[in-house]
Amino acid sequence: MFGRSLAIPTLSPRSAVVLGSGTILVAALDSAQRGFRFHAVNPLSGAILRRDTLVLGEERLRGGDRLSAYRHELCARPGGEEVAAYFFHAGRIDILDTNGTLIRQVDAPFAFRPIPEPNPLTRAPSFKNGSSHVRFAYLDCTGTQGHLWVLFSGRLVGTRAHPIPESPSAIHVFDWEGKLLRIFVLDHRAHSIAIDPIHNLLYSLAEGGEGAVRVTRIPGLAEAAE
Repeated sequence: MFGRSLAIPTLSPRSAVVLGSGTILVAALDSAQRGFRFHAVNPLSGAILRRDTLVLGEERLRGGDRLSAYRHELCARPGGEEVAAYFFHAGRIDILDTNGTLIRQVDAPFAFRPIPEPNPLTRAPSFKNGSSHVRFAYLDCTGTQGHLWVLFSGRLVGTRAHPIPESPSAIHVFDWEGKLLRIFVLDHRAHSIAIDPIHNLLYSLAEGGEGAVRVTRIPGLAEAAE
């Protein structure tokens, strides 16, 4: 199978999600390096329908370092009315409209800004997996019509001399108004999740070992999901 490239005038696309209308919302680097530039694109014609910029409001870090610190992915509400941007190194989730315009931030239970570890040679901030003192936040999410389910790590990387034990992952459940509704703590560490609200099941891809898929029944999942 062969695909075709969409001619999107962006600086290095960083994330994308398909909206309910079939439109693709693409986030790329903002030329001013204040945040991310969002483009709503028609996948058939490649035409850009709408665009907006998400300004991060992070003054501790400079341009490229700021964008690296706020590495993210997108998760759409079924029907495509809203999109969540969740961040790997910040305890922060932004709810956006289909233009990429910020509507609100969720009530994150463990809010924190990225904690970079300066490179010993260049002193530039580093967020590599092996860097000491880096904390991980949200790793994956899935949306239902009523709610947003986001996988939270919270892992803080220690040093070789002083490693920090890893704790189980958690699921933070929000409504699309940004209100925190529930926190489910898993009995394992996971890096990906999927929800089956009909059968009250949470599927998670466990870290380590053979990457087994774990199935967890959560009481009240149907009520929380829809």
